[in-house]
Amino acid sequence: MRIEDYIAYICSTIGILLAIHIRKYSKRLSIANVILWVGYSAYCYYGLYYRSEYGAALAWWFYLLFVTILHIVGLLLYTIFRIIKKRK
Repeated sequence: MRIEDYIAYICSTIGILLAIHIRKYSKRLSIANVILWVGYSAYCYYGLYYRSEYGAALAWWFYLLFVTILHIVGLLLYTIFRIIKKRK
């Protein structure tokens, strides 16, 4: 495996763990985030491993990382917002 694969797996793992972590705030939102994560990850990983001819693997890897990082940032912002709201 390449280092790029490890980076993608680590980001995906962090994203799914955050999606599961917000379960204590909202079960429905957590389930929706896990379904969303499975959907875009499956599509991007499929493109990365099976449709990556002529250098397209870099584009699929970038899409996967970009969407995963956006998802992580959104989940972190939601978690921080809920913690701040809970303390008030």
